[in-house]
Amino acid sequence: MPDERDEPRISLNQLTEYLVSDASRRKRIIEQQKRPTSFQVSYYQPAQAAIQRFIANGLSNEDSLVSLIDRLYSRTPTSDFDENRNESNAEALASFLEFYEEIDLNELR
Repeated sequence: MPDERDEPRISLNQLTEYLVSDASRRKRIIEQQKRPTSFQVSYYQPAQAAIQRFIANGLSNEDSLVSLIDRLYSRTPTSDFDENRNESNAEALASFLEFYEEIDLNELR
């Protein structure tokens, strides 16, 4: 059985879902926030890894990010979770491409 949190807390994503959910889903959200699982999938791992490679390679290959965006949108999801995750990662990468030039990454190591 997962450990129970001593202090009440809820993530913003869960709070917004809670506000529009039915009673049974609200109960599960509260339970998940009170007793979180010890292992959770890194939701944005594909986008994070791609952005890290892009930065490490000197911000020189936007095509690699665009290619990953295309692959994420074209994947056939096996579940609603996969579909949402693929779309969210593609959107995160697209957002990064829109503004990365405005961020001073010169001192980044």
